Amino acid sequence: MDFEIENGILKKYHGDEETITIPDSVCKIGNRAFSYCQLKSIVVPDRITELGSEVFYECGNLQSVTLGRNITKLGDYSFLRCQALEHLELPEGLEEVALSAFLECYSLSKAWVNGIEYRLTDSNAPKPVKLVLDSIMYGKQKVEDYYNSGAMDEFEYIDYCIAGDGYSI
Repeated sequence: MDFEIENGILKKYHGDEETITIPDSVCKIGNRAFSYCQLKSIVVPDRITELGSEVFYECGNLQSVTLGRNITKLGDYSFLRCQALEHLELPEGLEEVALSAFLECYSLSKAWVNGIEYRLTDSNAPKPVKLVLDSIMYGKQKVEDYYNSGAMDEFEYIDYCIAGDGYSI
């Protein structure tokens, strides 16, 4: 079995498939459950309500994520360094996106809610899309603040902004 599940919480995925089906017994995805996996796309079922911290940490091949309609919270650094992530479908009821949840997701410039595409910078975008943008911008600011505080002797940071069809340098 590729899934380690305890009391309805998916603790760890041990497989190497590019697409999977999450077992019906799962109601929450725990911290780092899919970290470093080879997934290219995932659909998180409606029965799941929360993603823990660093759930998809360093999933460099992950391109597409569809979150079930009952997801209300994305934990800290949920998608940290998912640099190939381009397609993100968000539930309308998403209430909390932890800071830096999408840090270093350089390919992400758009998100979908109820089948409608929004650029992350669209001022008319619904709350879930704005929460994702806030998460990205907070991560950028946090790195800049750390550098400016003198906590690092040397630092190379490639600045990026969300514009056009994606990130520009």
